[in-house]
Amino acid sequence: DTKINGSGRTFTLPTQDTVYTSVNIAWAASSDVASIDDGKVTYTFTEDGTVKLTATLTHATDATVSDTKEVTLSVGTPVTVAEFLQKAVSDDEIYILTGFIVADAEDSKIGSFVFADATGAVFSYNKFDVAVGDKVKIVATRAANAGLPQLGTISVTKLEKAEGESYTYPEATELAAADIDLSALNNAKMDEMDGTFYKITGTILYKSGSYYNAGTAGATEGEYNQLLSVYTASSLVDANLLGKEVVIYGYVRGFSANKYLTVQVVRITEKDKTDAEKLAEAKEALTSVTADGGSEFADSFTLVTEGANGTTISWSIKEEGITALTISGANATVVKPEADVNVTLIATISLE
Repeated sequence: DTKINGSGRTFTLPTQDTVYTSVNIAWAASSDVASIDDGKVTYTFTEDGTVKLTATLTHATDATVSDTKEVTLSVGTPVTVAEFLQKAVSDDEIYILTGFIVADAEDSKIGSFVFADATGAVFSYNKFDVAVGDKVKIVATRAANAGLPQLGTISVTKLEKAEGESYTYPEATELAAADIDLSALNNAKMDEMDGTFYKITGTILYKSGSYYNAGTAGATEGEYNQLLSVYTASSLVDANLLGKEVVIYGYVRGFSANKYLTVQVVRITEKDKTDAEKLAEAKEALTSVTADGGSEFADSFTLVTEGANGTTISWSIKEEGITALTISGANATVVKPEADVNVTLIATISLE
C-alpha cells in the first residue's frame, strides 16, 4: 500500500523494477476511478479515499514468467469536521469529508460555502457550484486565512441522499450587536468563532452598492455604523427588511480589522417581537368593520377572528341592552329595529 500526498491527481508509475531491471511492469486500473495513459495514472476520489491498481510483472526475455500484484493507493484520509479542524495547515495532506452544504453565498452559481457534519462546520473560500441542503463528499487540504480554519477544497462530489435525509442545524449561539467589539477581532478570535452557528441580533440590514451589510443606526437617518459584512444568496434577502432591525443566522467567515465581521448567512428574519409589539401591530392592522354601503348594516355579517402575528380576535357590544345586533363567535346577526341604531363593537385581541 502506498500513500499519495496532495500535490496532484496525476503521477507516473514505474515501468521497470529498480532492482531487477530485467523485470518489466505493466499497470491496469482495477476500478473506474483511475485511468492509465503512457505510464501515468490519473485518479478521481472514491468514498473511502483509495484507488486500486494492478501491476503485472513480466521477465523482459521470457513473457511466460510473470506475476501480478494489486496495489492500493491512499489519496486522502477520511475525517470528520472535528478531526479536520485539529489538523495542521498543510498542502501536502488530503482529507475527505462527507456531510452537507449548510450556507451558500450564491444562487445557482459558483460560490463560497459552509460545510458541516454531525461534529461541526467549516468554511470554504474555494468556490464551487453547490446549494444549501446538498449532501456532498469534499476533498480538501487543511487551510486557514487570518486565523480562520478553512477547507482548501479540491473537489466537491454531490451524493444521493437517503429518503428523508437532511441536515439539522444546532441550536444557535446568540450574539448581540452590542457585544460585537470590532477592535477585538483578530486571528485568535476567528479561531474561537469558527464553525459556530450564530443568531446575531440588534442590527439593521442595509445595502451599500451591491453588497448587503448590517449595523446600528447612524447619526442621521439612512446612515449606519457597519458591524457585519453579509454574504448571502439574494434569494435569502427580503427587500422589505432593508432598513429594519433583523436577526441574522449564519457562520463567521472572516473579518476586517476595526471595520466589520464577515458572516456567511443561512437566513435573515425580522427581529423577534415582544408580545406587546405583536398585539400593537395586530391592533393597527385591524380595519373598521364595513359593508358595501359603508358602515351601515341591514343584514347579518361575519366578523374576522384571526389577526396579524397569529392573534385571535373576539367581539362584544359596548352598549348595554342592544337587541338590534347579537354576536356569536364570528357571526353578527342583525335584527332590524324600527329606527336606526348605532352600535359600538369592541375587538379583544389575544395571543394564544
